[in-house]
Amino acid sequence: MNSMMLVTLSGANNLNLLSAMGEMANQYSARLNDVQQTRTSTRITLHLLLEINVAEGASGNDYHRFFSGLTAAIKSYAEQQSCIVHIDSVLPSDVTRSAVAESRVLLLAHTLTVKDIGEVVAAAESHGLRFETVQWLSGCVESANDEKENVNSDSVSVVELLSSSTPENISSVREALLALSDSLKVDIFIQSNTYDSRHRRLVCFDMDSTLIDAEVIDELAKEAGVGDQVSQITESAMRGDIAFDESFRQRMALLEGLDEAVLASVAQRLKLNDGVEKLLLNLNQRGYKTAILSGGFDYFGRFLQKKLGIDYVYANHLDIVDGKVTGKVKGSIVNGDRKAELLQELAEKEGLVLSQVVAVGDGANDLPMLSLAGMGVAFRAKPRVKAAAEFNVSYLGLDSILYLMGFTMSDIVDL
Repeated sequence: MNSMMLVTLSGANNLNLLSAMGEMANQYSARLNDVQQTRTSTRITLHLLLEINVAEGASGNDYHRFFSGLTAAIKSYAEQQSCIVHIDSVLPSDVTRSAVAESRVLLLAHTLTVKDIGEVVAAAESHGLRFETVQWLSGCVESANDEKENVNSDSVSVVELLSSSTPENISSVREALLALSDSLKVDIFIQSNTYDSRHRRLVCFDMDSTLIDAEVIDELAKEAGVGDQVSQITESAMRGDIAFDESFRQRMALLEGLDEAVLASVAQRLKLNDGVEKLLLNLNQRGYKTAILSGGFDYFGRFLQKKLGIDYVYANHLDIVDGKVTGKVKGSIVNGDRKAELLQELAEKEGLVLSQVVAVGDGANDLPMLSLAGMGVAFRAKPRVKAAAEFNVSYLGLDSILYLMGFTMSDIVDL
């Protein structure tokens, strides 16, 4: 004869609840069936599912004696240690084992409130997800009344929600969470909790407006005195209103005659986007391969390669004759399709499958590589790109991608 006992104990975080429960369970011939334990700054909570086994031929009285004895022992221990205890009798047919997390939802912001988390949980559960685990990965969770405008812009709060189920329509969940992300000003991600999602090995970046807070061709145009004309064409191209190749040729033609010496001064004033140095530091230390796949220019890509320790650079090569820009590039244009081809070639060169590749970009010409990579991340992207991308970083720096890749606060090295 056997039955189950579900025990929940919560007490001071310096208690060894498992050890104490182990001794009592052994005394009353109770076998462990399932266990979960969580520890916060001041409390520890233990959930134990115990199976009470009584020898063949034993009477119901024997079973009740064991059950009652174990219950009394647990309650006595709880009283001595000022623990909160709850005990339920569970039928074997009603037992549901702790399952491996199949889906993972991440919330990232400078500060998260309990209200933020509650709204995300409600939205996800309305699409069929049920979360078994909610855990803090970094930063702090504030009260619902805290003003987000007053928080430290360098702070990062990350909460992870794990579910043992997979939504039937993950696209609809992602769409709902994207709308909520814009409403709450919180970056929200949902992803399958697979081996490859935790073992990415190659990260490919767009350069302009992704690694750097500028479009280099616009900066060159300012030096050439055609800044407004080029900026308008660039904006149309990034939104996807005009084909990249055509926009690129139009902009390049306006640069004809620009002095080569300007390139060095433009490179020196380029500003890195938030979190870039921290992201590359951590990727390099962990042995990830990195690449720039850019519709910009390789002169500036190589400048960043040296500064950030990037492994590969593929971008357009400016044609320069007698120290002047001719308004053309050498070779074929690195457009969206070419970026996707290069990403695939690099994955094959590194012996990786595409699911182990991360691609990061902001413009319409990045969509082919974002959709091809196992993880495609739109960074502070144009609306069309944001709607099409699987993952979006809109409210934090580029280093927040580390959490999406499976890093925790203790894994991340600060500058």
